[in-house]
Amino acid sequence: MALPSPSTSGRLLLLLKSISEVTRDSSSKKARKKSSYNVGSLVQAEITEVKPLEMRLKFGIGFRGRIHITEINDFALENPFGSFKIGQTISARIVAKPAQSDNKKSQMWELSIRPKILADSGEQGDEKLQFYVGQRVTGYVYKVDSEWAWLAVSRHAKAQLFISDSSCEPLELQEFQKHFYVGKAVIGYVLSYRKDKTLLRLVLHPPRAPIGRYGSEVMIDNNKQDIVPNDIDIAHICEEDIVGGRISKIYPGVGGLLVKIGPTIYGRVHFTEIHDMWVPDPLSQYSEGEFVKCKILEISRSVRGNYQIDLSLRLSLDGMLNQNSVDLSDDV
Repeated sequence: MALPSPSTSGRLLLLLKSISEVTRDSSSKKARKKSSYNVGSLVQAEITEVKPLEMRLKFGIGFRGRIHITEINDFALENPFGSFKIGQTISARIVAKPAQSDNKKSQMWELSIRPKILADSGEQGDEKLQFYVGQRVTGYVYKVDSEWAWLAVSRHAKAQLFISDSSCEPLELQEFQKHFYVGKAVIGYVLSYRKDKTLLRLVLHPPRAPIGRYGSEVMIDNNKQDIVPNDIDIAHICEEDIVGGRISKIYPGVGGLLVKIGPTIYGRVHFTEIHDMWVPDPLSQYSEGEFVKCKILEISRSVRGNYQIDLSLRLSLDGMLNQNSVDLSDDV
């Protein structure tokens, strides 16, 4: 077998050197591209999956990210992912690095396409979790049960909406879980904020009562049960308010009704406040667990620190009739 000539060997070595340099240059470019991503970087990303509360994307070389539902727009949108589809390429800005994990596939960069974020070319820091009582916020429902709707207010902050704070109409309270479906946008007002759990309590109307008017802690003594509610639970309701509630107990004879109008708040309905006109058995039309519309007549507090909420179901009172209700004169 003939040995290669010196000129052929030189050309072969030169070719191998060129291939090596190209490989190193390509690897160097990939490394630079990988290391160039940081919080605040604008990237072109391809949508790979659309979920109820987030979109997942891929960008660069082997990078994965997600856009939380609260990072789609600067204001609330119904069906915020409706205009996006798998395979679509969009511009997004990195707002947080992935959390450390042994599984690289689960490491997701946090991205945002909010117009305000996209327009800001400066470095983006992590979200600021600062809330105050009465603040107007937007959240998206991610879970709902028989009494609570759970909302995502931001990537890290959650919120709760209690059923009786969602409406005063019995029919709407019955359809609570149907109305607050996963992904629904909800605008509410902060009633309380637990920093340790980054958890808000929301109501759908601005609190009118001054927070803390009943002291730091109050006692409720209804049906011989001592219930110690958070001050916030009662601070947002006032006399003359129309509220929704669920009948917790029916007292026989002339005992009236015990109605739950908050997580730890109960009110009493005297039997004379059930109907406008005299009926032989005013309690016969009601059952435990039934939703009712009430008017707060009085909120009082005893020297012992217990307080009592007096309610009425009488339709003749101001605010008790809705647009779908018939005039009382039709029943006379």
